[in-house]
Amino acid sequence: MAEARLAVAFQFAVTDEGVNIHLDRNAALGVLEAAFRSYKRRYYRIRNRLAYGMFPATPLSLLVLVLSVLVGCYLQLDPIGVRPYVQTAGQEMPWVKSLEPLLRELIVNLLLALAVWVVYSLSQRYILRVLLHYHGWIFERRPSLVTKIWGLLIRLLSGPFKPMLYSFQRSLPSLPLPALGDTLSRYIQSVQPLLTDEEFEKMKKLAYDFQNGVGRKLQRYLFLKYLWSVNYVSDWWEQYVYLRGRSSLMINSSYYALDAMFYTMTEHQVARTASIIHAMMVYKKLLESERLEPLLLRGLIPLCSSQYERSFGTTRIPGIEQDTLRHVDREESRHVVVVCQGRYYTVPLYSRGRLLSLMEIEGQIQRILNDSMPDRPVKNGEQKLPALTAMKRDEWGRIYQTFFTSGQNRKAMDILEKAAFVVFLDEDPAIYSKDDDTSLEKMGHSLLHGTGCNRWFDKGTTLVVFSNGKVRWCIAPMSMLFVLTSFTDWI
Repeated sequence: MAEARLAVAFQFAVTDEGVNIHLDRNAALGVLEAAFRSYKRRYYRIRNRLAYGMFPATPLSLLVLVLSVLVGCYLQLDPIGVRPYVQTAGQEMPWVKSLEPLLRELIVNLLLALAVWVVYSLSQRYILRVLLHYHGWIFERRPSLVTKIWGLLIRLLSGPFKPMLYSFQRSLPSLPLPALGDTLSRYIQSVQPLLTDEEFEKMKKLAYDFQNGVGRKLQRYLFLKYLWSVNYVSDWWEQYVYLRGRSSLMINSSYYALDAMFYTMTEHQVARTASIIHAMMVYKKLLESERLEPLLLRGLIPLCSSQYERSFGTTRIPGIEQDTLRHVDREESRHVVVVCQGRYYTVPLYSRGRLLSLMEIEGQIQRILNDSMPDRPVKNGEQKLPALTAMKRDEWGRIYQTFFTSGQNRKAMDILEKAAFVVFLDEDPAIYSKDDDTSLEKMGHSLLHGTGCNRWFDKGTTLVVFSNGKVRWCIAPMSMLFVLTSFTDWI
C-alpha cells in the first residue's frame, strides 16, 4: 500500500522539453505520515521487547550502574579493590591495550558492570520464578507468616515500576510434570464411580500394565519435552484436541458473556453498538502497544498473558482433517464486519492512522441500519451463509476448499477473516425478567446458537447487539476483553 501511495504522490514524464516532475502534496504527506507511523511502531516494539526482556530488572538500574562506573573511573575510586585486576585485564585484551590507560580502564569497567548487571538480572528472574512455585496461599483463609514473607519478597522482586503486559512471561514457572504413578492413581479414582466392580478391576490391571510397560517410555519422552518447553501440554492440546475436533463449534466450543442485566446505558441500538465498538478498539490499541497490565491475582501473582494476542483478528479456518488458526497483523485488522438483516458490511475504523470517533462510528452504523430496511429483500443464500460455520468441521472444510479458496468468494472471506471482530445487529430485544425463569435460558439459546444462521462461529470474538441496546459477547479467547470494554463503555 505504501508503494502504491508513493507511485501516486510522485510522477514524472520525459518529453522533448525535458523531464516533468509532478508531486502531489497531499499524497506525499500521506506517505510521510505512513512512514512515521511505521517507524514509531518499530521503536515501541523494540522498546517493549527490551523492557520485558530485562524484567524484573529495569533499564534504570543499568543506567545507575553505568553512571556509577563512570564516576568511579573519573574519581579513581576502588572501594572493593578490583582496580589492579581491571588494569591487568585491559593490558591483556588485544583490542583495547593500545588505547590510553584511562580509556582502557573505563572500557573494561563498563564491560564488567554490564556482566554484573546481566548476572543480577538473571538471578532476580530465577528467584522470582522459584518463589512463584509456592501455592500455599491458595489453601489459606488468612495469610500465614510464611505467605506474608513470600508476598513481600514477590513485591520486592517485581520492582517499583508498573509491569507491562508480557513482563512476567519469562519469570513464570513451567507447568509441572506429574509423576506417572500419581496420574494413573487419579485416573483410577475418577473412573471408579462410572464402572462396575468387574470393569474397575480390569481397569486397574490395565493401568498397572501401562505403568510398568510402555508408560515409562512415554513418560521419559514427555520429560524431555518438559525440559525445553514452558508448557508441555498447550501446543499438543491445541493441535490434537482443539483443532482436530470434528464436531460442530456451535454449543460444543464457543461460549458467551453478558453485560449488566438490570441497567443499560441506552436502549438505542446504534449508539450502544458504536460505544462498544469504540471501547473494544481502544482496548485493542492498548493490547497492541502492550500497555495493559498483566492480570494479577490479589494484585500480586501474575497469570500468563500469551492468549491476549489472539483476542482480535483471529479466525478458525475449517479443514477436512484438522482446522487451522489464522491470526492477522494489526495493520490488516483495522476494520469490523457488521451483519444486519442478513447483509454483510465492512466498516473501516481508522482514517489516516486515527481511530474514528464515537460519532463517526455511530454514523456508519446508522447508515447500515437505513440500508437494511425490510423493504429491500436479501438473497436467501447470503442470509443463511453463517449456517456453514455451524456444520461439522470436516463437512464445512470440504465446502470451504471447494467454494471459498478463489475468486470473489475468496476476497469476501478474506475481508471477514481479517476483521478485528464481527458484529451482529439483532432485530429482537434481549429481555430479562425476575418473574420469568426462562428469560435467561432464552437469552442463552440466542447466544449459543441463535437461529443457526445468525452467528459466525469461526470468528474468535463476535459482538451481538440486541434491538434494545443489550450487548453480549460470543467468544473463543476471553482474556480481559469483556471486563475492560464494559468498563470503558460505562465511563
